[in-house]
Amino acid sequence: MEERNQLLTILQVSERLKVPKHTLRFWEKELNGVLVPMRTAGGQRRYTAQNIVVLEEVKNAGRAV
Repeated sequence: MEERNQLLTILQVSERLKVPKHTLRFWEKELNGVLVPMRTAGGQRRYTAQNIVVLEEVKNAGRAV
């Protein structure tokens, strides 16, 4: 599967961005409607490549403050 079409779990995103899982959940809550990961039938989050771009921007914005 191509990486841009791949869906990542919260653990994979956490490891990739070096951000705790609880921080990702917090950002999702705070960015209501901006960051909306897909959900499995069981309710688990699945992040797209576009979600990763948004999360990287949020992470970098936090450094600039």
